[in-house]
Amino acid sequence: MSTMSGLPETRSRFKSSKQEHTAAENVQPTGDATPNTAEALATGESESILLQMDKQYTKCLAICASRNSSYGWLRPLMKALENSCHGIPWLLLAAWAILNSRDVKNQTLALNLMLALIFDLIMVGVVKTAAKRPRPQHNEMDMFFTVSVDHFSFPSGHSTRAAMLLYFFLDQLVLPSFVKLGLIMWSVCVSLSRVMLGRHHVSDVISGFIMGLSQYVILHSVLWIEESRAGNIVHGIQQCFGLI
Repeated sequence: MSTMSGLPETRSRFKSSKQEHTAAENVQPTGDATPNTAEALATGESESILLQMDKQYTKCLAICASRNSSYGWLRPLMKALENSCHGIPWLLLAAWAILNSRDVKNQTLALNLMLALIFDLIMVGVVKTAAKRPRPQHNEMDMFFTVSVDHFSFPSGHSTRAAMLLYFFLDQLVLPSFVKLGLIMWSVCVSLSRVMLGRHHVSDVISGFIMGLSQYVILHSVLWIEESRAGNIVHGIQQCFGLI
C-alpha cells in the first residue's frame, strides 16, 4: 500500500519538473544578449564613425569653399576645372562632332560620346533624386547653369563624368603617353576640386568616380552603337541639317 500511495506524488513531481523545463525553453533571451542585436549595434556604430570621418575630411579639404577660406585664391582655378567638366560644353562638343564628322569611325565615336553623356546625366539624376543628400553646409551655390537635382550632393556628377570620359578616351583613342597622363591628371583634379570648392562630401566624389567608370563599362558592353548603325544615324542627322 505504501508503494501505491507514493505513485501519485512521483507523477506530480515529474509533471511539475516537465512544466518548468518547458517554461524555461519558452523564455526568450533579452535584447542585450542577442548576437544579432549586438551585430546591429556594432554596424550602426561603424556607419556613424564613417559618416563622421566623411564630414570631418570634407570640412578639412574644403580649403577654397569661399574667397575667405585659407586658400581662397585657388577658387578661380577650381571653378575653371569645374566648368571644364560641365555637361553643357561636352554636349555641345559632341553635337558639333556629330554634325561635322565625315569619317565613319569618327561618326561612331561622336555618336557614342553623346550617348555616354546623356546616359551619365540620366544615371546621376536618378541617384541624386533617390539619395537626396544635401550638399555640405559650407558650399556656395554659385555654379553655372544648375537644375533642381544639382541641389543634391550624392553622387558628384562632375566626378562621374570625369571618370567616364577618361575611360572613354583611353579605351577608344590611340593617344601619346603625355596626353594620357594629362587626361588622368585632369579627371583626378576635377574630382578633387569638388571637395576643395565645398561642393561635395568626400564620399560623393569617390562613389561618383567609381560610378563613372562603371557607366562606361555598361555603355561599351550593352549600349554601344556599332559603326554600321552609327554611320547611318549620323548621315541622317547631317542630312536633316543640310550639311550633306
